[in-house]
Amino acid sequence: LVVWLGVVLARKRDVLDQWKHVAIPVVPVAGGAVALVTLGGDLGTTMIMAALILGALFFAGVRLRYLATGVGFVAVAAIF
Repeated sequence: LVVWLGVVLARKRDVLDQWKHVAIPVVPVAGGAVALVTLGGDLGTTMIMAALILGALFFAGVRLRYLATGVGFVAVAAIF
């Protein structure tokens, strides 16, 4: 997951200011990986994976507004 994120974010570094270029590759793959670990019942690994994804997006230069929106959606989904 970390290597894949690095490759994708490096290739898209010029267009990371557009939300669709961030969400389309990252949400299905990273979200699917996190969802599978969550279904397995390992909350610790889920939190570590989420932190790695968030850190990769932050250091790649994704706008904080996009990160805050994504964290908000995840927080609302976690409540339900």
